[in-house]
Amino acid sequence: MDEVFLARSVHNLLRQICIEKNQPWPDIDVRRRLASLSEDKALEVLHNIYNNSRDIRTLNEFIKFMIWKYILGFKSKSGRERKCAQLRLQGNAQGREAKGDRAYDFNKSL
Repeated sequence: MDEVFLARSVHNLLRQICIEKNQPWPDIDVRRRLASLSEDKALEVLHNIYNNSRDIRTLNEFIKFMIWKYILGFKSKSGRERKCAQLRLQGNAQGREAKGDRAYDFNKSL
């Protein structure tokens, strides 16, 4: 299944980043990672990217890095805490897809 459901606000900001920073639409893995976050956390990650003044080489990798840095807090957690957080993040993404918690499918709009 190649569909990922994002909240409208997350989709809109992601679309704006792609347009303004001249980046392709993120791949499905990155969209799944964003969808696994709460809407507020996903928006926080994307706002940090949007407000970043440096050039972005690849949006996919930058989003992954920002999720790692801001959401999982890997620098301050032990190895076991990191693994648990990562498993929760992966589980949330799979659970939301199975339940269809997201109301919109913007996957093909760009």
